[in-house]
This record gives sequence, structure tokens and C-alpha cells, in this order.
Amino acid sequence: MSDLERIRKFPDKTRTALAYLDEPIIICDLKGTLIYLNPRGEEIFGLDYKLSIGRHLKELLPFAVSQEVLRGLDKIKLSRKTERILISENDRLYFAQLNPILQKGQVCGAIVCLRRETEEEKIQRLNQALFQNLLDEIYRPINQLTVLFSRELEDQAEYEKLYQNSQSLVKKSIQALNDLIDVSPVLIGEIKLAKNRFPPSR
Repeated sequence: MSDLERIRKFPDKTRTALAYLDEPIIICDLKGTLIYLNPRGEEIFGLDYKLSIGRHLKELLPFAVSQEVLRGLDKIKLSRKTERILISENDRLYFAQLNPILQKGQVCGAIVCLRRETEEEKIQRLNQALFQNLLDEIYRPINQLTVLFSRELEDQAEYEKLYQNSQSLVKKSIQALNDLIDVSPVLIGEIKLAKNRFPPSR
């Protein structure tokens, strides 16, 4: 019996269990030929089980997903260990786990679990990125101020220039803080920052 035939028999033992999983499950050989697909995988990727079996993953999955899964197959062929991959496709993340199928100590295929990022997880991720960007905008001018005031100045003209630069940096920090307050209800839900905005720098 060939390795491919052995893999094809594998899902028969666990088909019922895989059918009830709420995450897409794919079983394929090392070349990327689809051998099994559970109902959730059909739903998520818009596939038909009977029409998909025997076709290559490149024909069935989003481009970035198929490419990363194929790279993962190359890795587990050598390592013979579970491989976890984070995949980005059209602003959506997929969490892939590839579990090797071993025959006589050699990898002949993989069980691939592909969990798609939920809408809630996506919103949380984008909010965290927005929050971090705002923090960067706040700390950047503060760090620049620290550098400016650490310098030794020789005359009054330099002090005046330093003062003007510091005022510009302070205004940028205040604007960034106000932006943070504006988006705080979105970022932290029920918890809201104080309504009093920072007064503009004069």
C-alpha cells in the first residue's frame, strides 16, 4: 500500500470527530494534494468535498494561505514536528497548525488545522495597533525633548531656538493625547477617559 493510500484511509477512522470540529481541517500529502476536508472547511473556503478531493491546495485555498501551508509542509518533512504558522490574507489572519502524519518514521502528509481570525479578534487587533500608534506619536516628541534638553548650549540664541523647538514638540504631544481621548470609547468600550481635553499649548 502506498503512502498516499495510507493517508486516504486515515480520515475514515476519525471522520465523525473531524466533522464536528468548528475549525477547518485539511489532510493532504507532502505535495499539497487534498485528501480530506471537513464540513467547516467547505463552509469557510466555499468548497465542495467531492469536487475538491485530489486537487492541489493552490487551486482551493486563498493564495497566501496555500503558499504558507506548502512552506509548512516542507518544514515538517525535515523536522517531523508540529508547525504553527500565522498567515495574513486580505487583512484577515489565519492561525495554521500542521501536524505530521508519520509512516515508518517518515512524514508522508499532514493534518492541517486552519482557524480564521474572528471579527472580534480582528477589531481587537486593529484597535491595539491604533492605540500603539497613538502612543508612539505621544512618546516621539517627548523623547526628542529629552534629547534637546540634554545638550549643552553656548549662547542665548541657541536657548531661544531650543525653546521654539520645545513648544512645537509639546503641541504635537498635546494633539496626540487629544486624539487618544477621541478614540478611547472605541478602544476600551465602556471605560471612557475624562471629558476635559488637554488645553492647547500657547
